[in-house]
Amino acid sequence: MEFPLDVDGFLRRECPSCREQFKWHHGPTETRPADAVDPARYSCPSCGRQVNHDEWLTADQLQYQQETVSFYAMDVVNAEMKKAFGWLRRLAHRLLPPHRPPRIGLGPKPMSSMGEWCKAGL
Repeated sequence: MEFPLDVDGFLRRECPSCREQFKWHHGPTETRPADAVDPARYSCPSCGRQVNHDEWLTADQLQYQQETVSFYAMDVVNAEMKKAFGWLRRLAHRLLPPHRPPRIGLGPKPMSSMGEWCKAGL
């Protein structure tokens, strides 16, 4: 998942140990050697603790990540529910009478006065 960078190409990060926030340059720089390999762990510039590269999220980034995952997870859950229970819907269509909307404008004309009741023989 990608987070927005500032105008200079930096990403805000937060140390999971001391909670100090700092900017982190995202992506290669002009002076980076072509054969350079990113380390598995980075050190906090404030407290020095080493942490895996994927543990530096700010609270806002973590919230955004969780909301995004939840949003797309619902699509997956709905698709799986349709697969799991689609047979029930198909069965209901075969066994139950089809739903028809009420007819509008059809049928006998309503009688408007007592005289019409008498003419109808009721």
